[in-house]
Amino acid sequence: MSDKTAYILNATLLVSKLDQKLFWKDSSNFDEIFDVDWFISSLSKDVEIIKQLPTKGGKPMSPYSMRVPRKCNAKCYQNRLVPVLNKNIAVQLTKFDYRLSNKLDSNLQKLRCRANYHALKFNDLINEMGKTLVDRMRMKSKHFIALHLRLVAFNLGYLPGGDKPIITESETTLKALEVAKSIVVPGGLISLVVYVGHPGGWLSKTYNNGLSNFRLR
Repeated sequence: MSDKTAYILNATLLVSKLDQKLFWKDSSNFDEIFDVDWFISSLSKDVEIIKQLPTKGGKPMSPYSMRVPRKCNAKCYQNRLVPVLNKNIAVQLTKFDYRLSNKLDSNLQKLRCRANYHALKFNDLINEMGKTLVDRMRMKSKHFIALHLRLVAFNLGYLPGGDKPIITESETTLKALEVAKSIVVPGGLISLVVYVGHPGGWLSKTYNNGLSNFRLR
């Protein structure tokens, strides 16, 4: 559940659990990346946030798991979740990888901005590590770029319903694909979407067909 969802439902938010089953298999928890106390205090005027669920009968409370539709709006959340919350006390929203961001009133949009750009702050350990890495790179050169590329997304051709004169050129995009293949880390992903409404799109499609069995290093 997100801060906006908790606000809409007038519910208490449990500090988020990160999905550890994604393709990069990162086992980090929220508090290993972000400053939890800062997160809680930054949003305290909007949402009550706790670090763990209370116990019930001496045992940790188990939340009821459910999903909501991807395009569910604020009213949809209220209609679907309030009855479930009243019945189960604690609810966990699974596969919560999309944002409740469309057609929100100004208060919710402001909360969304506070959560994304103010409340989420790296913890001291990560900040110190980042500073150390930057200092070391600056000692060797004033110009540097740090890259650990795990996902590259390509939209080739022109978007349906868009301005047709504005298209990607197969000559440059095919070169970009070759570069992407060489720099994506082992186990990474390359996502390709090709719109074939012009000759260049068909050329890209023909090339991409040869990548169907391609495996990264």
